[in-house]
Amino acid sequence: MTAHLVPWLDQQLENQRHTGRTLHALATTEPPEVGQLLAQVGDYLIADADTKRRIIVEHRTEAGVCDHCFTVPAINNPWDGQEIDLCDTCTTIRLLAVPFAGEPGYQEGWRP
Repeated sequence: MTAHLVPWLDQQLENQRHTGRTLHALATTEPPEVGQLLAQVGDYLIADADTKRRIIVEHRTEAGVCDHCFTVPAINNPWDGQEIDLCDTCTTIRLLAVPFAGEPGYQEGWRP
């Protein structure tokens, strides 16, 4: 699942960064109260996508991986260099994937 999720989140981050920059630029043309709101929404969009992407990175701990994924046999561990990604039962990863349910490659069985 992470093999699909990482590119989806990277694309979302790029889209939301672009939207955030656009909102900041638009904010300079609006009255202060509207401009401030637009800038805040832009900051939120960027932070939201960046945080989701960082959760994937932080999902791996010093001990290996999250407590759930650590219990999955090594061959199923997406962090061990295997091309097989069977840590699909991890709630963290599944929740992060929900917004991408309409994307090619998403499997309905991934829903939490």
